Amino acid sequence: MSHTVPEHFHEQAKDALADKQLRQNFRGAMDYLRDKRRAAFPDPSEEKAIRDKAEAIRQRCLSKLPDLLEQLETNCTQNGIQVHWPKTQTRQMLSLRKSQPVTMPKSW
Repeated sequence: MSHTVPEHFHEQAKDALADKQLRQNFRGAMDYLRDKRRAAFPDPSEEKAIRDKAEAIRQRCLSKLPDLLEQLETNCTQNGIQVHWPKTQTRQMLSLRKSQPVTMPKSW
């Protein structure tokens, strides 16, 4: 599984889930990360407080993203940097974001 093609996602996902070695490697990596997190935050309430604060920061940044991107473009242009935007999706996302709040999944 060296190359992912969106049209074949379900087939490739099924193959990946059936790959015992890949699952073992992933499980080992996740266990390693969980152990590191437990060592850094032995108190679950402290970890939750930090996660909640990080989520609040993320939500604040997402709510200001359209304005921040436009500010970045202005600053780049003033410094001689030409900014290239995709013609459709970015502009649509910016106008959508300005017109209605979008809630991102917590897993992102």
